[in-house]
Amino acid sequence: MNTVVFYDDTGRIVKVKHSAKSNIKLATDNTKFNYICFDADDPVDTDRKFVEDGKLVDVPPQPSKWHKFDFTNKTWRINIDFAKQDKFQEIDRARKLHELSSFEWGGYTIPSDESNQRLIHSLSRLAQERDKSAVLWLTDNSGTERRYEADCCIDIGL
Repeated sequence: MNTVVFYDDTGRIVKVKHSAKSNIKLATDNTKFNYICFDADDPVDTDRKFVEDGKLVDVPPQPSKWHKFDFTNKTWRINIDFAKQDKFQEIDRARKLHELSSFEWGGYTIPSDESNQRLIHSLSRLAQERDKSAVLWLTDNSGTERRYEADCCIDIGL
């Protein structure tokens, strides 16, 4: 059994073929890629490797998740677009967690998802206009319903 490692001009491995010796010539005759043949019964380890000077070489450890290996220069290069996108997603997740999670008020946990935020805002405005009918019913994380009068609505809104 032989193994053929096909690679492009930069050394990036594009395909690995395991075959009998008689089939190797067919696999290598009409290829546009460079290749190395290994005469071994054991599989050839090509994970995280590239080809340089006709030999398999380990890709150095990745400095960060935002780096991409540049096979032409054989170095890691930071992928700015990916790093920016990843950071924006991290900020967005943190913002949503901060804005849409619950908060503590008066010893109770008040849910503040979008619908509860609208309700709290509306009742706070009613209460600020001295409408004493403004009453807020909220169910906290434990499933307990609480009633908040107009003055409380203003404080919760704040």
